[in-house]
Amino acid sequence: ERSMRKARVDLQEALTSQSAQQLHQAVRSASDTLRPEDLQAVRRTAEVWEVKEQKREAARKELDQAMRRSQSGHALERALQVAADAGLPVDEQEPARRALAMIAARSESARSELRASVRANSPRRIREALQQAAKHGVNKEEIAAATETLQQLEKVAAARACLAQAARGRDIAAMHEAINGAAAVGLPLHELQ
Repeated sequence: ERSMRKARVDLQEALTSQSAQQLHQAVRSASDTLRPEDLQAVRRTAEVWEVKEQKREAARKELDQAMRRSQSGHALERALQVAADAGLPVDEQEPARRALAMIAARSESARSELRASVRANSPRRIREALQQAAKHGVNKEEIAAATETLQQLEKVAAARACLAQAARGRDIAAMHEAINGAAAVGLPLHELQ
């Protein structure tokens, strides 16, 4: 009777602890005293907890790996999702959340600078912004659009240089060719006159 009471108290304490290892140990100790059918539900609970602990441990490892590659927002987002699904405590997820917020802030800053450089029509500024945008994970569509703008600005600059060169040479055929080339890249009409 006394050993049965102790076994039940040990089981209750193990259940309260929510530790699969402690629950398994209490079941082993109680197996000499209690009937197997009395322990069946507790064993199942221990197995469920063990699976949850394994998932939490896997989530911890994935978070750790994602933090090491903290340049990858996608890896951190996935690791945080796995951690949430595994029931990992919020305080263990917090460093990864902060890292993800920093990555998002850098990405947004790079995106803003890219947009500003395109509005400014500055090839040098666009080149610099493109480097930062690629480094900080700005989406490919925005990078492609800025690259296209840069290429167009470079074509226009080349056409202006060609026009200036042709004007200095006073060669009518070269001037005609330069005007056609400048018009083809969209140089404004007032610059062609």
